[in-house]
Amino acid sequence: SGLGGLREVVGAAATALNVTPAALQADVMSGKTLQQVAPANMTQSQFDAAFKSALAKVLDPRVTAKQITSQQETHEIDEAVKIADQLWSTPIPHLGGFGGMHGFGRPAPGAGPGTAPAIQ
Repeated sequence: SGLGGLREVVGAAATALNVTPAALQADVMSGKTLQQVAPANMTQSQFDAAFKSALAKVLDPRVTAKQITSQQETHEIDEAVKIADQLWSTPIPHLGGFGGMHGFGRPAPGAGPGTAPAIQ
């Protein structure tokens, strides 16, 4: 498949912002936007270009290995950029999670063992 998960997306975003993935995750989870984490004077379009480039470096070898098509690569990158563009100016707590995941991989409320009624 395409991007192996949130870790790769966070890694690409961190590369684009010139910070470590751990620092980016901590900053975003504390309520900072990507714009607040970004280097001074970095515009959203500059971030998008750097983010796309970093994502392509992850996905290009998979296209070459025929694990995904170039169309799938383009789709994966476009979807990741859409999420990142939301996070550029809106902190995660206001979006309800990153990419549909509640707080970088925390399960959705109510998920997990013990939430389904026992069948008698």
